[in-house]
Amino acid sequence: MSWKFDVDYNGTPLTMTYSGTLDDTAKNMTGKITVEPVGVEGEFTAKKDDAKSK
Repeated sequence: MSWKFDVDYNGTPLTMTYSGTLDDTAKNMTGKITVEPVGVEGEFTAKKDDAKSK
């Protein structure tokens, strides 16, 4: 899956693009993030929080 959004960082507009895949349990996601126009790339890991809200 992938998604992107625009942010303003100290007056500089940035586009954050995420691209990742879910594991077989659909509880963990790993992928890549790209920040444009600065050309920064990195990796991310996300885990579903199973805690229930009260």
